[in-house]
Amino acid sequence: ISPNVLVNGKPLEYYTSTSIIDPVAGQKINPLIPLPCQPGIRVVTPTVNTTVFINGQLPAVSGDQAAIAGTPRPLTAPFQHANILISTIA
Repeated sequence: ISPNVLVNGKPLEYYTSTSIIDPVAGQKINPLIPLPCQPGIRVVTPTVNTTVFINGQLPAVSGDQAAIAGTPRPLTAPFQHANILISTIA
């Protein structure tokens, strides 16, 4: 949560490559592999937004990736915000 960036009057919530993401239970995508899903740590990789920083971090946006055990998975909506307007009056 951003200490100083507001969206619609509320603190901006965002993830970056340094975020600690809550663990989730694994779901098998291939029933032919009998091994259980291995737990892993998700790592967010900015692939779409590589230039806009908020508080020194690249916020994750739709289309960026979250990788678990090296397997990239695209981030999809919904997000808290569709656009962030800086120094504008909306």
